[in-house]
Amino acid sequence: MTPNEAKDSYTIKGDITKNIEFPSVVYMSNGNIYLLADIVIDRSQFDIRFGSPSFFNDIGDKAIDNNFSLQLKLVATK
Repeated sequence: MTPNEAKDSYTIKGDITKNIEFPSVVYMSNGNIYLLADIVIDRSQFDIRFGSPSFFNDIGDKAIDNNFSLQLKLVATK
């Protein structure tokens, strides 16, 4: 089953150094529970400054993108 075929979706919340929210899909298949999510996080929101154009205006072509992506897949089995 793919996320597009799933019937229920939920929002996951957590607290690392600030609250985050991201959409997710949760479904059951063959007795397992699956949770899927694609997450984009802006590292500058967590005060991660290294190579960040948000903190260093004159960094030029040495800048590192603030956003990074995570793909989450959790499977719960009996």
